[in-house]
Amino acid sequence: MKTERRKIFNHDTVGAVGNIVNHGMEDAAPDTKRIFNHDLRDCADEEELARLLGVFKYPGRVLGETNPNDVIQLHPDLKSSWNWITSHYNRIGLSYTKTVIWDDNFDLIRRFPEHDLSVFFFGSKAHAVRPDERWYKVVRSMNSKNHFIKLCQDLSVDTPKTACFDSKDNFQGCDGFDFPVYFKISTSVSGLGVVKCRNEQELEKRIFSMDSGIDFQIQEEIKTDTFINVQYVVNSGHLEKVAITEQILENCQHSGNRFPTKYDSAWEVTDPIAVKLWQEGMKGYFAFDLAVTDEKYSVIECNPRYNGSTYPTNIAKKLGIESWVAKNLTTNIRTLDDLNFEGIEYNPLKKSGIIVVNWGCISDGKIGVLIAGDQNEQEQIEEEFRSRI
Repeated sequence: MKTERRKIFNHDTVGAVGNIVNHGMEDAAPDTKRIFNHDLRDCADEEELARLLGVFKYPGRVLGETNPNDVIQLHPDLKSSWNWITSHYNRIGLSYTKTVIWDDNFDLIRRFPEHDLSVFFFGSKAHAVRPDERWYKVVRSMNSKNHFIKLCQDLSVDTPKTACFDSKDNFQGCDGFDFPVYFKISTSVSGLGVVKCRNEQELEKRIFSMDSGIDFQIQEEIKTDTFINVQYVVNSGHLEKVAITEQILENCQHSGNRFPTKYDSAWEVTDPIAVKLWQEGMKGYFAFDLAVTDEKYSVIECNPRYNGSTYPTNIAKKLGIESWVAKNLTTNIRTLDDLNFEGIEYNPLKKSGIIVVNWGCISDGKIGVLIAGDQNEQEQIEEEFRSRI
């Protein structure tokens, strides 16, 4: 008799071997069950980071990826938005789980040993309830920008000129760098800890304002407006290609992604790194950020976890949407009930319109949406939507 596999979503996926293949949401078998807990707090064991990101509001963005036989953990403060978001998904034909645990405590995962685990980031909390030493070790290593740059250098992968330091005490200037440069805390999330320094005085002020013993790097600026995100997943013993999206950035922070792109040749650059990470025990979703200059690719950093583009990518795959843009928008609206989607909500027959992806942060005046359609449709729909929020 066939054994049912189930997943618990605190966001992770399953292993990788063999050739790299293309990933489709259909690869997740209907009888596979997962438990999802996409709490961001496991990403950096720091309450200050948790406060800055308002992390408990963001795990709702994985709901659109779930299947009816999955389980999802959500913070109870998101419960007030549940009826609106599920009605929206019902109207557009997006399936999701109705089995919700209104408690995001990682320890509850222990109650679901038969479910596969899905987490945003496989950190200490996830490792404690589902031990996996190799996965935990490679995630911690690649979450360090300094360690990742060293790996790229070992693999002869092109990166921007970068100087790595394990403490400000070892900094003796940055000879050989042209300004501006980027100062980066070695371990950071969503652009936090990344600062553009226009001259040596700004750089030194930034460095010496830190405590001793904090890893950081100085990286040259690449003169380009084009940055891409290259995603992989380790799924059921296979390393799979997910998608390449073009990043939309505001200052140093990620604010959206566009698909498709013309940069499919980037797989050739990142495949060797992806294979190396798989060999060292990586599981689940992970991605690389690259700068593009005259069709040349320069690898900047690794996201050893789900990243902002994973959520809209997986919803788009699920609905068969081939052209889309995902945007993180600000709004004066503070409740989903006040949104007006008349005439612009996603139409599954036309394959165009708006889908709400990140809905939990509406109380902070933020919302993450996927806008489907060709570029003209995307622009018209976004302009109309912005006029209403």
